[in-house]
Amino acid sequence: VAKIIQLQRGSINPPPPSTESPITGVGGRCIDIQGGAAVNRADLWMNTRVTGAASQNWLHSTSDKSLRSLGKCMEIAHNARKSGTRVQLNSCNGAAVQTWERRDTDKTIRSAASSSLCLQPKRGSSVLQAKLEVATCTTGSAAQQWTW
Repeated sequence: VAKIIQLQRGSINPPPPSTESPITGVGGRCIDIQGGAAVNRADLWMNTRVTGAASQNWLHSTSDKSLRSLGKCMEIAHNARKSGTRVQLNSCNGAAVQTWERRDTDKTIRSAASSSLCLQPKRGSSVLQAKLEVATCTTGSAAQQWTW
């Protein structure tokens, strides 16, 4: 069955996947939920590889711009909009800090609440289990480039 996708004139981003899939970053590590369970305020971190665990699958909702896994939303903690703030899992509530923009032009995932903030492992680290944070977007930073 073929799926036809219509791109609107002026649109620079193709639609994200319509099903959940892993998001992979620096060093081939993927975003995972620490502990693998849908618990509010759970840390998000970089796992060693894609294992097929449900906690590694993410869906970008085109209706509310959320990134969802296990029925919860990725959000910037404490409703903060500053560089260095941790990113966590929480119940979806429509808050601006739960909205994300996928930019295929530079492969970043930016906070829709503050487009100068990009998702990255803490301090741009490539180490196993580095927790996620938002940081000022830096052109060409490998730590801020994501694929799915």
